[in-house]
Amino acid sequence: CVDNGIEAVHPGYGFLSENEHFAEALRSNGVVFVGPTVENLNSFGNKATARNMAIAAHVPVVPGSE
Repeated sequence: CVDNGIEAVHPGYGFLSENEHFAEALRSNGVVFVGPTVENLNSFGNKATARNMAIAAHVPVVPGSE
């Protein structure tokens, strides 16, 4: 991206859109990742963390294991 003057990347749907390492690599090279922040990808990529965040925000969740 840097070599070609790319300013932003939209990863589409699937693998790269959920890859926090890809998003971080872009960010560290000054390229905008058109999608969730690296922090959001890290949080929501972990189902237990995402569930706890939803509960903390008073979002209804399906009962499950704790």
